[in-house]
Amino acid sequence: MDEQQQQLQAAADAAAAQQAAADAAAAAAAAQAAIDAAAQPAQQQGEGGDAQAPNLAAVAQQIQAILNANAALQAQFNQLNAGAAAGAAVPAGAAIGAAGAAIIIADTPGTYDVNSPLDYSSKVGIMLYNQATKSLTTKFGMTSEEVVVFLQEFGERADSAGWSKGNFNVTKFVTTNGEVKHIHEGYGQMTMASIEAECDDFIDPLGARYNSRARQNNGMMVTCLMASLTEPARARLQPYAPEFTRHDVVVGPLLLKVMMRLATIDSVATTESLRTKIRELYTLAASLNYDLPKLHAMYHQYYTQLTARGATIDDPIGILFTIYLAINCTEFRTYIQRKHDMYYDGELPNLTHETLMASANDKYTYLVNKNLWCQEKDSTVVALAAEVEKLKGQLKLAPKLKGHLPDWKKVEGKSNGGTKGKSAGTGAKTKNKKNTQNRREQVRDEEWKKKAPAAGEPTTKKANNKTYHWCIHHMAWTIHSPTDCRLGTTRTDAQNSNAHVVAHTATTTSTTPVAGIHNDTHESYVAAIVSNMARMAMDT
Repeated sequence: MDEQQQQLQAAADAAAAQQAAADAAAAAAAAQAAIDAAAQPAQQQGEGGDAQAPNLAAVAQQIQAILNANAALQAQFNQLNAGAAAGAAVPAGAAIGAAGAAIIIADTPGTYDVNSPLDYSSKVGIMLYNQATKSLTTKFGMTSEEVVVFLQEFGERADSAGWSKGNFNVTKFVTTNGEVKHIHEGYGQMTMASIEAECDDFIDPLGARYNSRARQNNGMMVTCLMASLTEPARARLQPYAPEFTRHDVVVGPLLLKVMMRLATIDSVATTESLRTKIRELYTLAASLNYDLPKLHAMYHQYYTQLTARGATIDDPIGILFTIYLAINCTEFRTYIQRKHDMYYDGELPNLTHETLMASANDKYTYLVNKNLWCQEKDSTVVALAAEVEKLKGQLKLAPKLKGHLPDWKKVEGKSNGGTKGKSAGTGAKTKNKKNTQNRREQVRDEEWKKKAPAAGEPTTKKANNKTYHWCIHHMAWTIHSPTDCRLGTTRTDAQNSNAHVVAHTATTTSTTPVAGIHNDTHESYVAAIVSNMARMAMDT
């Protein structure tokens, strides 16, 4: 900026020289006219002319001196014009405006002349303030998942508004290891005390930079940060206001430092936790349905937070290879395996984790567009399905189980006193003698005994001078009550006994483990399936 200002000053001097030359010429012409007017009366008087001659000669010398000075100024002006034509008068990075004046090319309105204060009473100053202080595109809830996007958008705003540029920037600070970094890139490597010390000269009313662009940049930064927070985040931040307030003024860099601490829990334990998460990210591939962009976002989130704390991570490329090789897509894994072998064979010396992620993302996009991404079924699911199909064909009760099943015909015979189909007391088989004289009445009598009571209706009623009960075991109206039904009692005892036998046999029978599945988990799956199918077989 100093060189540009000097060059602009030279152009202004040239314009002043041109104006001085014009003024000198005008003065010379006026002096010459005055001399001519004075010479005419002298000639007419005749007497005393010799006395006036010396005066006229002196005036003539002054006029000549003025003319010589005018010529010198004109020569200087011509020289400056020649230099301007050769590009010396217009500063580098400047252009010529419509009025012929030199203008400086800036990336944004906010970065034009970043070392000069903004005039908030002008339309331009108000416009720049409004553009710089509006909310970022994405609201920030102060959670670790949102940090990457928030810091990226904040960095873009700081650059466009001029907060990060010039001698009055409010984002550059010295880290604990002596480096100078922007706070949104190295917030974890800066202490609150060091940030406060560097901000004090534009926050303290007695500071050297209090009446400068730095104080304006701080105010715009604070307004932007607060406007970008969600309501819950603002409420969560409020109790920590004393930590980022100095001289009754909110300090933007301190505010950002506190926000990052709350969002990421700045501590040694957090750093180790981030390292662990990024190393074990491959274990989440299946649960995320092999969503590569989501895996990349999580990797970038952990990696960015680690680097912002000044921490390092061993072998980030190896971690990415582990993640990629855990994805259930044959073509993608083949592609990554080829890169993996080339890298460890030394054929890709310039490979970085950024370029590897870009290559993997390009391959992912190609496979998705071709409908080839993760078309294979999971091997574990396929193995389980095959095992279940195999069990379906072998669903037969073992002889040991069959021996515990009751003979339902004998059970029902015993429940009727063993007299079904026999004459009482004789044991001789006789035909069931029924009164066939009134067949219609018999059919009507059998129909109402089989009709179950509706919901809410009583389960006991009188008919033919007798009390009948609805038996849930016979599913008919009977003289005995359900609790006295011997058929129900016999069936319940038999089912309970055999259920225990089936369950015990099913859970103790060994089976062949499925490949790729832990043996204990596989046996529990098979045992549950066999037990359920055995129960179903008994109930049919």
